[in-house]
Amino acid sequence: MIQRYKIRLLSPVGTDLMSDTIFGHFCWGLRYMEGESFLEEFLGEFGDGRRAPVLFSSAFPAGMIPRPELPPPARSVIMACAKRNAGNDRSGYFKEVEKVRRAIKRPLISLALWQTLKVSLSWNELLPRLIEETVKTTPENYTEEVLMGNVINRLTDAVAQEGGLFTRARYWYPPDAKLDLYVEVRELSFESIVERILTEYIPGTGFGADKSVGMGRLAIERDETFDPSVFDCPGANARLLLSLAAFDGLGSYEAYYRLKTKYGKLGGGFAASSPTGGDPRPFKRPVLMYEPGAVVMRADGFDTFDLLRGVHADGRICHCGVPLSIPFRWVREE
Repeated sequence: MIQRYKIRLLSPVGTDLMSDTIFGHFCWGLRYMEGESFLEEFLGEFGDGRRAPVLFSSAFPAGMIPRPELPPPARSVIMACAKRNAGNDRSGYFKEVEKVRRAIKRPLISLALWQTLKVSLSWNELLPRLIEETVKTTPENYTEEVLMGNVINRLTDAVAQEGGLFTRARYWYPPDAKLDLYVEVRELSFESIVERILTEYIPGTGFGADKSVGMGRLAIERDETFDPSVFDCPGANARLLLSLAAFDGLGSYEAYYRLKTKYGKLGGGFAASSPTGGDPRPFKRPVLMYEPGAVVMRADGFDTFDLLRGVHADGRICHCGVPLSIPFRWVREE
């Protein structure tokens, strides 16, 4: 069953609230609150045809989800939409074409619009409503601040002489901004653990980069008003991904997507020392992933697929590319 959690940001964050990073924080919560053997059993539940015990979406502005990454609309569809809005005004026609182009690039749509269109989604139906949303609503979004830094030589307490300059991003959200996080839990008995880690452990320890200096402070609470039936869609022929996705077999499905290369980094105790002892080796191997909003032509979900293994020199380390997805029916225009 899919649940929804509300996230309120109490400080800037240094790391995007993406599904794989949230999963990593959740695993460290299991390690510290339930024990290492519990975490190992949890990770072993993925794959081999078993349903995943829990899946996380990425976090989105409240009331919004990613716009489906459908193939671009035909030129005739764009022209018809612009003419419909412009009427006989020739100069207005070109303004309407520009509105259509902006709407097509819109990264998010409202959950209310999704509920209206999910049973028969096409560009003919989506474009006019997407234009209206683009004009009327602008979801709360962050401002990115890029900071410069330099590696410190701990022996001399001076900056490194060569090759030490780097950049890092900091994301500022509007005051009282809220994000939606969707969570799919397999068993009722596991819900209390999920809720405890999301509402206690992560807010108590912080999220992402630089949390030791006050970044990534979150308040998270379960949304008891959320009705999971809003995502039901009888007769679905496609899935909209709400998470980053990468798993063995994903490439065998017809899909429409944008790609993102993730350079995963270990957290928790492994950020200070190697999993096998010695100097820290925090970096995972790069992983190429579908971004949220990808569309995969498959009626069923993906919760029986396995985590990505072999992403680090330590074989125990894995990466979550199993996405939380929701069904819809895509009607292709001729």
